[in-house]
Order: sequence, then C-alpha cells, then structure tokens
Amino acid sequence: MAVERTARVVDIVEHSEDTRSIFLAPDDPGPFEFRPGQFISCLLPHRDQILVRPYSIASVPSAARLEILLNLVPGGLGSHHLFSLRPGDPLRFTGPWGTFILGELPAAETVFVAEHTAIAPIRPLLLDAARRAPKPPLHLLYGTTLGIYRAELAALPGLTVDVVSPHDVFDAAIRRYVDADQDRSRHFFICGIGAPVLALRDRLRAAGYGRRAVQYERW
Repeated sequence: MAVERTARVVDIVEHSEDTRSIFLAPDDPGPFEFRPGQFISCLLPHRDQILVRPYSIASVPSAARLEILLNLVPGGLGSHHLFSLRPGDPLRFTGPWGTFILGELPAAETVFVAEHTAIAPIRPLLLDAARRAPKPPLHLLYGTTLGIYRAELAALPGLTVDVVSPHDVFDAAIRRYVDADQDRSRHFFICGIGAPVLALRDRLRAAGYGRRAVQYERW
C-alpha cells in the first residue's frame, strides 16, 4: 500500500514562461530516501476528485530539497494546478516509484538521451554516474531550447554534452548510434514523451544493441 506524504513548496525557479522547477521540503522528519531516476506521484485536488500525476525527481538523494521540473501543458489539469502553487503551499504525494535507475555502472560507453524537461530523471542519473570510479565514457544527447542544467552537467568529469533541437533528438540518436558505426556495445538511458521514445528503443534493439542495454522512461 502506498504511503501518502506531504511536502511544502519552499522555492520556485522559472526557466521560461511555461517551464519551472518546484522545490519541496517533505514534512516528515529525516531524509526522503529514493534512488536517482525515480519519481513521485503527486496527489492533486480537482473539484471532487484527486488527480494522480507522476513527476520525476530532478534532485539527488543527498539534496536537502526535492526538485520536480515541469512544463505547463495546454489543457493539462495537473500541470495547471502545480503552476498555481506558491511557497508555503502543501503538496501530497506518494513514492518513490520507478525502475529507471542506474544500478551497476556499465563498462561500455553510456549514452543518455533526454527531450526538454525529460532531463529531470537524467540529471540525477548523470550526477550519480559522474561520482563513481571507475566509469565509462558518458555522453548526453540533449534535445532542448532552454538548456536547463546544461552548464552544471557539462562540467561533470568524463561527460560530453551535445545539445540539439528537441524535435531532432531521437533522429540524431539513430544517426549517431545506428547509422554512423557498427559498435553495439553502448548502453542507453532514454527519457522523453510518447511514441518517439518507443521508436528509438526499437531501432536501437533492432540494430543489435542488447535489450537490457536500452533503458527508457516514456512520459
């Protein structure tokens, strides 16, 4: 049974008119334990019902606050509620949930593919990977116009960052890691929205990458 928790909004950072980070301090004493890449399910009141909306945790377990990164979805009841929150407001949630986690670091080159705000679970995965030793070459293919966390991630040792259009990020991954060479030893962590995530997964696996070498989180 899911344990319901409550947190308070302690800060809001505007990345653009429709994209922001919300920082939360859980009411429970002690640290909120989770693994990089996991998410919480926000319980959002709407009229006479409770909407359940998952949001990846963009912060690392050692951080004092939980961070969720989101964009305002036209007609999206959940995102509109979250955009209405102000510092001091409560937020109920359950979690952590999810299996989009790093586990044992692969020995081969590890590629992270993120589309816009789907950088949220990728960021803590990269921060986790960068602190380990030894580690393989790490590469981030980031489809964005905002570059949230870009400077922080580009400074990580052993990580190279390529920023492309969010509309081209999945095709760019195919061109680089399927069409450009025959190396099929890489591991992938992919996060994005909808069918293109599954299409990239299938292309990588069909090209000869191992099934377990292609992990993904589809929103």
